[in-house]
Amino acid sequence: MFKKIAAFCLASLFAAGPIITSTNSGATTSFCISAYAASDYSYKDNYGVTYTFTVNADQKATLTGLSNAKANLVLPSTVKANGVSYTVTALGNNFGKKNNTVKKLTIPASITTLGDMCFWLAKNLETINNGSGLTDVGSAAFYSSKWRTNQENQRGYSTLGKVLISYETSDTTLNMSTSTYNNIEYIANGAMSFMEDLKYLTLPRNLKKIGKDILYSISATTSSPSSDIEVIKFYDPTLKRYVDFYDVCMSKNRNQFQQAFIQDYFDTFACTKVAFKAAEEYAKGILQECDITYKGTLENTGYTALEEYQIARKLYVYIGKNFQNYVLREDGGAKNFRSNFFTNRGIVCGDYAKMYEYLCNLAGINCKYVETIKDERHAFNVVKIGDSWFNADCCWTWNWGLSCFMTPDSIMENDVICHTKDQEYKQYDCSTTMGDINFDGNINVIDASLIMDAYATMESSDCEYSSLQLVLCDVNRDGQINATDASLVLAYYSYAASLRDSNGNYVTEWPSMEYYLYNVRGYSIIL
Repeated sequence: MFKKIAAFCLASLFAAGPIITSTNSGATTSFCISAYAASDYSYKDNYGVTYTFTVNADQKATLTGLSNAKANLVLPSTVKANGVSYTVTALGNNFGKKNNTVKKLTIPASITTLGDMCFWLAKNLETINNGSGLTDVGSAAFYSSKWRTNQENQRGYSTLGKVLISYETSDTTLNMSTSTYNNIEYIANGAMSFMEDLKYLTLPRNLKKIGKDILYSISATTSSPSSDIEVIKFYDPTLKRYVDFYDVCMSKNRNQFQQAFIQDYFDTFACTKVAFKAAEEYAKGILQECDITYKGTLENTGYTALEEYQIARKLYVYIGKNFQNYVLREDGGAKNFRSNFFTNRGIVCGDYAKMYEYLCNLAGINCKYVETIKDERHAFNVVKIGDSWFNADCCWTWNWGLSCFMTPDSIMENDVICHTKDQEYKQYDCSTTMGDINFDGNINVIDASLIMDAYATMESSDCEYSSLQLVLCDVNRDGQINATDASLVLAYYSYAASLRDSNGNYVTEWPSMEYYLYNVRGYSIIL
């Protein structure tokens, strides 16, 4: 029942207006806007019904509202403004919402798309004709109308043309592979949102498109699934048989159709148990590829700080090598980081951060997803090595000239203008600096000497350096402690000294070790 209430609440949210994302530097911020799109034109048909509409970039019209509706409403296939005719291909969000006048509705074949909540609570709507051109129907369309209620009462689901509008059942199994469902080629958004007991789902044989969030997977980014579905099967026309969603996710030999299905629809099912299972198994495979032991817990791993560092570094490098598609898409970012394990689409800062947190935590490394305090427009991570927290920003792995791994707050604040808070608004102190072996706040010849001594004694029983100090010795973050690190410290010290005037003051801004390594020397952690 809780899921059903949650789904209805989400549908009600649509009534207040859609959520639009705005992006900056790869982050996402949400803003609420009016439920109704701005209408550019109005059109009055021969029956006295007035429609408002917008003209899209393709010169097709979207109806956004109507007035003086009739009991028998025939939607126009074309509208005209300023002497120009436009083909109507869509109804906007909330079109016909709460309209109690319309009893019979005719949808011309030219209309392919219905927005969210079209004819929502249009309680007197009993009959809908045509709709044969529909391929995309938004959430909660015709909700509580007599037409939809009658269909659901008679057979448990409602369809319009080739679109499954809704399905309501308390059964644990839904098998739509039979001929009864052969006419269904499209599934509307939220069509299965009330199926809270569903565990086994077989999709229609002739399915061409699945609407987004058919299960209201709004909680798919959380740590536990919101849907109990354990098995999903879909028809592969190239094999002429049904295949298992989980098996396809885990297969390294997907055919072209299966790859397209996973790429297009993993996110659709990301809230299910089967998707969570597939994502975790895939993540285990990544750990194995990186020669990292799967722990599945942060408790009692027994790792030293140096071992924690090596694991955190390996995963940072892995993401940098395998997820370099930093692309700002129209939706402002990916919907769920887990889907990026199976797809090739672009990802942004939040996806990188969620993925890195997930992989680190499975490996037993304490890693947190954090955001900038000022405006929440950038997301990255803090990872705990020994008793210290360090910044790790996988978002910047695509930019070889900038390192944001094990980088202190002072540099992060300067380069990416951020400090950190996690989702519980806890802040982290990441001031420990790589190369500062004696923790005196400076990186100089003393630290170079300490690095050489640590390198010489780290394998012996009388090594006097803590595990965290050994981590700090890896100045260039290449995973090794050796003479190169000491020589880099000396070179950095010499470089910094060259930027001082006769009074010992820096003639330019203080040069950080990170700036020297990645901008002056051209180092990169991603090899």
